[in-house]
Amino acid sequence: MGLVLLKRPPEPTYAWVQATGAASWLARDGAGLVWWEPTKEALIVGGWDGGSPAPGQNGQTLYPGRPTTNQIVASSYPFTAWTEVLAHVENPPQTGPGARFFRRHSHGCFVHRHAGTDYLYVIGGDHLCSGFDVFSQGPSRGYVCDVWRSADPKNPNGWERVASSDSVGWTGRMLAVHGSHEGALYTVGGQNGLLGAPVGNPVTSFTGPLDPTFYNDVWKSTDGGATYTRILDSAPWSSRGIVGKLLSWRGRMWLLTGGHYPTGAAENGPPYITSNPRTWFREVWSSSDGISWYRHANAPCSPRHYTCVEVWDDRLWIGTGYSNNAINVGDFFSTGDGEKWTNHGAAPFAPGHADGLCATPYGLMHATGNGTLQTGVRDVYLLQRTS
Repeated sequence: MGLVLLKRPPEPTYAWVQATGAASWLARDGAGLVWWEPTKEALIVGGWDGGSPAPGQNGQTLYPGRPTTNQIVASSYPFTAWTEVLAHVENPPQTGPGARFFRRHSHGCFVHRHAGTDYLYVIGGDHLCSGFDVFSQGPSRGYVCDVWRSADPKNPNGWERVASSDSVGWTGRMLAVHGSHEGALYTVGGQNGLLGAPVGNPVTSFTGPLDPTFYNDVWKSTDGGATYTRILDSAPWSSRGIVGKLLSWRGRMWLLTGGHYPTGAAENGPPYITSNPRTWFREVWSSSDGISWYRHANAPCSPRHYTCVEVWDDRLWIGTGYSNNAINVGDFFSTGDGEKWTNHGAAPFAPGHADGLCATPYGLMHATGNGTLQTGVRDVYLLQRTS
């Protein structure tokens, strides 16, 4: 009997469908976008308005004088109408009635089941959060590293702080990558030292340390985020962060792309500390337990960070981001095995970074992101399978 060759099934095909081209929320990036199954709604959580009004918003920013927010907006299918369900609160209490996380950007935002209950988690953030003027200079060094959750995220009294910025084990960093895998919470990577200016600096009040640290460690929590244990001091992947989240897929946790900021006196200009240049990656790593990591074939995208990533249609997805040639990109890639990737080309919306991406029963949703700040177009799209 001769050799029988099995024909590989064709790759699935997909198409973007616009839900709305004029959503009521204000343009922003670094917001959380998550599907909340109990109410069958998509939620947008927080975000940054770019520090100035986006085109087409009649001079309106998210909150004048404050570039970030803790506002939550929601929409149900067909995602044409969006409603503010929790208004911005500048200094919410941290415990008791009305408790809620401070305004923030580039935070972990995802659903995690703990003790039989589904919670929406909001974890950490970056230098655009409010920690620099409301937190002590204790272990957190001014960075927002707290852990919040809610089983009823639209309820103004439904949020609980599980761990403070000074108490969480991985404190003192920003832009770490967070996720849920096999019943545990994980936090990996991150950095500090973006601005490196001491308190009282006449130019800026940012409190990043002058001795920057770039992390490639792994932390795990099995008690819903109250305590974290460092399970790996130094992963085989180099220090990085700035990715939407860790993904859990086919029994493994996935870390896709990423990078870190340079350090120095300014975010996007000189002087940089030249020994700590900005980095971008297109690497693909996975682990079943956070301790043993395996490097897969690189994704065929340009190296990038501020990447939006998701699991949908039993595939891993990489989309948009800030690439190594210092531009926003708008292409999408997916894989059904973690090794062979399909390039789905450019999406019909503006290239961006720090975009929102989430799996819904109606398709893979894209909303918010830096493209909305550049263009003022507040569109919502769904990627749907066509074959």
